[in-house]
Amino acid sequence: MAPKLGYYAIRALADPIRLMLHYADVEFEDFHYYISPPPNYNRDAWFSVKYTLGFHFPNVPYYMDGDLKITQTTAIMRYLGRKHDLIAKTEEEHIRSDQAEQVGMETMWQFLIPLYTNKEHEKAINEAIPPKIEQFSKFLGDQKFLLGDRITYVDFLWYSLLDYIRLYKSSLLDGAPNLIAFLDRIESLPRIATYLNSDKFYRKPICGSIAFWGGSKE
Repeated sequence: MAPKLGYYAIRALADPIRLMLHYADVEFEDFHYYISPPPNYNRDAWFSVKYTLGFHFPNVPYYMDGDLKITQTTAIMRYLGRKHDLIAKTEEEHIRSDQAEQVGMETMWQFLIPLYTNKEHEKAINEAIPPKIEQFSKFLGDQKFLLGDRITYVDFLWYSLLDYIRLYKSSLLDGAPNLIAFLDRIESLPRIATYLNSDKFYRKPICGSIAFWGGSKE
């Protein structure tokens, strides 16, 4: 039976997992839970089964692979990284990877949460994101990927985050041409290019429909 990835019909936290799976050429079921339209935004499709699937920490995204049942984005990505040789090798690489993962998820939330909670999200994002972009650019430097010439799971996390930021306000990346080149480099990987040009991929929605931005296909 093919593995199953469960999430809402949006990109958000599942996008880097989907990218990893396509890069690793894994046949999987990309199962979507749908939210009803406004004004109710009903999420019963997920909540009705949330506590029936046997997860220790019921949440989405989740990943089922045989008897394995995993929740939490980075836990899923680490599992896939180990399984498909997309992880750090040396202690130095592990330290670099751990930092990139943690700051990547931290920044993901700094970007996504205002889109759901703050009509003045642009002000919040303009304050929080530019310093992180500067740090990201310095961290990547002139390397192809975050750990050098070899791609690992954290690259997919950073790709999704940076693509969301680019779609939100492309000028936020104006001072970081190496990050733009990084995005292009990921998109040019043969299996990723095939996925991005298929009907399985969508640029939007990034967020749920209740969000102030990114919640529609437009």
